[in-house]
Amino acid sequence: MKADTDEGRWQSVGLSGGGGTEMPAISPHDPNLMLINCDMSGAYRSTDGGRHWQMLNWRQLTGCALCAPAFHPTDPNVVFAAYSQAATLRISHDKGVTWQPVGSGLPGGLRQIVVDPDAPRRMLAGTTDGVFHSLDGGETWRSSAGMSGQVRGFHFDRTSPQARRVCITATAQGIFRSEDGGITWESIGAGLDELPIMAFAGASNAGTGECRLYAWLDGPGEQGAKLSRGIIFRSDDRGTTWQSLGPMPVWGGEEQGNHYLLVTDMAPGRLYAVKPIFTKDDTVWRSDDAGASWRPIAFTFKSDSRYNLQDNYVNSWFQSMQGWTTCAAAIDPKNPDRLL
Repeated sequence: MKADTDEGRWQSVGLSGGGGTEMPAISPHDPNLMLINCDMSGAYRSTDGGRHWQMLNWRQLTGCALCAPAFHPTDPNVVFAAYSQAATLRISHDKGVTWQPVGSGLPGGLRQIVVDPDAPRRMLAGTTDGVFHSLDGGETWRSSAGMSGQVRGFHFDRTSPQARRVCITATAQGIFRSEDGGITWESIGAGLDELPIMAFAGASNAGTGECRLYAWLDGPGEQGAKLSRGIIFRSDDRGTTWQSLGPMPVWGGEEQGNHYLLVTDMAPGRLYAVKPIFTKDDTVWRSDDAGASWRPIAFTFKSDSRYNLQDNYVNSWFQSMQGWTTCAAAIDPKNPDRLL
């Protein structure tokens, strides 16, 4: 966890050992309230910013390492999450302490859950092969028409009217847009390369009129190349056209690993790219100008004068984090300088 990326120091918090911790979420109402899942079936809750964690009883919530929880945008007590590897929907009305099934018509296989920040009865869910929509706060769901494939991410365009809400999503194969709140979709995305889309994120601000979408495409480099062909694109017209922001490759062999793009509606031009593995100075990159320029902000070798990781049980033993997998990444939705 990093409290402030401009302070240049990453703090060590949270769980240790017992499998990878994945798919975290930070409450937009309380930055100290967090949920995270473990690939060994545990689901965990913190109320002090990750310094201490409580494992939830499996009958309430079994961890799903495939889908991040979603906090309700206006009710601080309500949270949605996927239950177990079957990834069926559950809801909590007490900030994640207790849970119950919800979602008539919604199958398992959840990979994305989102709630419209300005009209929270509207929700979208991405599964292993398609999109479902709800107009009653997650009680009932219907399949959305016009797209298939596993969703990489959603964005509700907050500059669009609520009655005709524009939504954008991406699968590995392309970009899709809905102009009716997620009920029907059409393929868009002129200007993107043919590489698979590994990460997608969007941010919009009705006050400034900004709507920025970002996509990270990646695929193997030339035979024997040390780096992939990774490249990040941006769209400023709701996904119709895209422009290249330049290369963002990863080390060869990591092209299918976790790629993360992190951005908030508070600052649509402040973007982070988190790579699949830890390296000396090529793990986390930050842009303050919507991807036009970048700088590294995580330095993981103890022999490097820029080293900025607080020691924990892992890097107290090892001289570097070189080669360790990045299992999870998240951003505080109300503080674009605070990352997990």
